[in-house]
Amino acid sequence: LVTDDVTLWWGLVYRQRVESRDRDRTLLCTYPLRLRWYLPFLRREFPALAIPDGLEDELARGLAEVEAGDPTGQRSQALVERLTARIVGANLARCPVTVVIHQTSEELKAWGPIALQSLGIAYRVLPAPAPPAPYPTDYAPPERHNVRQVHGVDRLRVARRYSTALNRLGIIHIGTGQLAEAETAFKRALEYDPLYAQVLSNMGVLYAQH
Repeated sequence: LVTDDVTLWWGLVYRQRVESRDRDRTLLCTYPLRLRWYLPFLRREFPALAIPDGLEDELARGLAEVEAGDPTGQRSQALVERLTARIVGANLARCPVTVVIHQTSEELKAWGPIALQSLGIAYRVLPAPAPPAPYPTDYAPPERHNVRQVHGVDRLRVARRYSTALNRLGIIHIGTGQLAEAETAFKRALEYDPLYAQVLSNMGVLYAQH
C-alpha cells in the first residue's frame, strides 16, 4: 500500500508492529522519501519491498539539487515522484499495489507518472496508463454543409474546415500505411469541397501507391 498521508501510514505501521495485524502488507509513505533515513528504514522494516538499485544515489543527487535552491518546492516534489514511480514499478510485477491519496476532491487517472484505476476510496496502480474512453463523434452531414449548399463567409469557412480535417486525416492514414482508410477520408473531404485541389492531388498520390 502506498500513501502520501503520513498519519495514515504511521497508524498502519502501529497496527503491524504493536497489534500484529496485517503483517504481510508492505507500507510505503511517499513524503519521507525525501529524507535520508527513510530508505534504510524501508529496507529494514519491509524486506519484501523491492527497492531498485541506485535509488540512494538518485536520492542524494536530488537532495543536492533541492539544497542548491528550491523556493517553490517543485524540485522536492519531483524527486519524490521519481522515487515513488521507481519503487512502484519495481514491485508492480510482484504484487498488486494500492494507493491511498490524502485529501483529493476528484477522481484521478494518474498520480504523477503513476497510472491509477479508482477503487472508491483507494486506487489500484496500473502497469500502463488506461486508454481513454472512446468519445463518439462525427462530422456534420455533407449534404447540408458542403461549399455548394452553405451561404455566408462563416458557413463556408466551416465547410472547408471539414474538408481540411478529412484531408489531414487521409494524409495520416497514408503515413501509417492505411490506404483504404485514407481513400475513405479523401472521398469524404471531396463531399464537402469537390474542387479541393490538395485532396485531389493526395488521391493521385494514394492511387500511385496501390
